[in-house]
Amino acid sequence: MQDELKADKVKQAAMIERGKLARELHDGTVQMLLLLSIKLNEFEKKTTLNRMKIFKKSNVGLVKILRKGRLE
Repeated sequence: MQDELKADKVKQAAMIERGKLARELHDGTVQMLLLLSIKLNEFEKKTTLNRMKIFKKSNVGLVKILRKGRLE
């Protein structure tokens, strides 16, 4: 009978530890995904701003030509 109680306590302790480990893994994964999402948003914003700057620089000459054409 005492052996059965010990076995039950060991099983119960193992299940508690599994639950803790599962929560830690879940929390860690969620945190990493959240950080990845934030970094991806930052990257998208920077990329969009860089594209806008490049577009503006590359079209400065075109804008000047169009403006000049309108004035003539």
